[in-house]
Amino acid sequence: MRLDQLPHNEIQKLVNTGAPVFVCVNPVEFHGPHLSLATDSLVSFGMARRLYESLVKQNPEWPYLEWSSIELGVEPTPGLGTTKTSFFKLKYVIHEAAKALAAVGVKRVIWVSFHGAPAHNTAIQLGIDYLHKRGIPSMNIMNSVLDSMLYFKESEYEGAFTHIEDQVTAQRLLSNMTSDLHGGFFETSMAIHYAPESVTKDLSEIPDCPKFIVWPIFIVAMKFARFFKMHRFERELWFGSQAIAWSKIKPFPGYTGAPRYANAESGKFFAEKLNHHFVELYHSVFVEKKKARRPMLEWSVYISSVLFG
Repeated sequence: MRLDQLPHNEIQKLVNTGAPVFVCVNPVEFHGPHLSLATDSLVSFGMARRLYESLVKQNPEWPYLEWSSIELGVEPTPGLGTTKTSFFKLKYVIHEAAKALAAVGVKRVIWVSFHGAPAHNTAIQLGIDYLHKRGIPSMNIMNSVLDSMLYFKESEYEGAFTHIEDQVTAQRLLSNMTSDLHGGFFETSMAIHYAPESVTKDLSEIPDCPKFIVWPIFIVAMKFARFFKMHRFERELWFGSQAIAWSKIKPFPGYTGAPRYANAESGKFFAEKLNHHFVELYHSVFVEKKKARRPMLEWSVYISSVLFG
């Protein structure tokens, strides 16, 4: 139920139940020829509903509450139909949304995005920080998705690849999961699960993304990070370096990996595994009152702001 479409006295009654309010923040973005421009939004709405289904089991009195979705995104993938937004514009919009949420008396906020750009999630983090200062806990579930990629365990996700007949291909896709950044096997499978009508009917026609090679300077930087035992920094460098290398492919495909192998069964496995992590994050933030991990590569956003404005 959309809170912003209800009378104010009804909003007060609903937020007083303590139910979390879901706020989706996603770009209009090219994901290749096989996915829609609204892929991130469609997957986000699906993830929000699935998380609510898990939470309402322990809180049956909670209604499903949504705030007006924010269809903006920083650093979207270039391509036909992509709409760009600056970090500063999204930061302002997030701040205003957080102010509005606090003003109407929400008790908990869950920001939902499926866009992994560091600046995008850093802008959302500013909304989390604003609410935290006012005693309102909130979290961004995309940070949990990115942490799953950053500390990827093949054994945890093997079940998503059992539906691929050729075991050599299945193992290759599993091994390359940390490079499957956008519109590939992972995201396409998630889209098939949550919004099948948004995926092209014949994925077999979609060629694999060409291989990309991480620049040597990043390899050197990662070695320094490893030497000084800066393990998370090393992993973030690896993740960011792959995104940069992929963006330099000519001609640019707009997606990674091998989406032609995507399927509903794998999508369901990914969705359920991620939802398990979301429930754990919810418990940590809202029950144990712990601070969630901040966005991946947050530091790079501020360095870029200083250097490039």
